Amino acid sequence: MPNELSEDMIKEDIRTSLRGIQFYIRAMGGTKDSNKNGHKTVFFTVKDPADCHIIKNQWCIALQDSVYRMCPAYFSNQDLKERKKYQAEFSGFDAFHSMIKILEVLSMHNPKNAYRQSNTKVIVEYEQEAELFNACEHAIYFSSYKVVGTPRDYPCWIYSKKLLVKLPVILPTHHELNKKTTPDHDI
Repeated sequence: MPNELSEDMIKEDIRTSLRGIQFYIRAMGGTKDSNKNGHKTVFFTVKDPADCHIIKNQWCIALQDSVYRMCPAYFSNQDLKERKKYQAEFSGFDAFHSMIKILEVLSMHNPKNAYRQSNTKVIVEYEQEAELFNACEHAIYFSSYKVVGTPRDYPCWIYSKKLLVKLPVILPTHHELNKKTTPDHDI
């Protein structure tokens, strides 16, 4: 999250996003520099194991009208890579649409995280392949917008940008054999 956010603002936003789940931010060393310039990583702890299980399946958190990736501290690079397995590129959103609005529009397909790659392209992550395909199967209409999704880096010919071109099959011609006709006899 941005460096300029105060600890009190962060606590209040986390409290709102977690809907009453008790947590605490470590007093010393609760943040560290992020690999993204001007941002920091915030560590918070949830005491109740049942609550930990609930939020470990929450891939993002809304803070200050923005969406940030969220994951357990024990996650390895492989775990993070696994979460990026089913991604879709969506176009049709305006640059002024917030990520919270984008997740709301796509909520019927259970998106887990989203981020803007450019003003015209939004990347959305899904937990399951079926959710990815359902989200990309049809255009999504809201207000006066038409949003279209395409699976990202997915080895599936259905979503390939190139049209499938198949050479026409020329069927062999059949020569009719001279049929011997037999005269109809009246009985």
